[in-house]
Amino acid sequence: MMTLRLGLLICVRIPGLALIAGYLAGVSYSDLIPGPFTLTPSPDDSAPASSGIIVNLPLFVSNL
Repeated sequence: MMTLRLGLLICVRIPGLALIAGYLAGVSYSDLIPGPFTLTPSPDDSAPASSGIIVNLPLFVSNL
């Protein structure tokens, strides 16, 4: 019974301490969500756009 109580105490205390530390550090929920990722080509990029996906494979391929 003592190990169950200790396990519950650890499961509650660690996230609680993490929340308190995040609050004191000024970390908000919106800081933890990543923003949208976009790629924009540079204006001086003169390479033509490829029509497919290019994959570089090694010379030797072995079965796993």
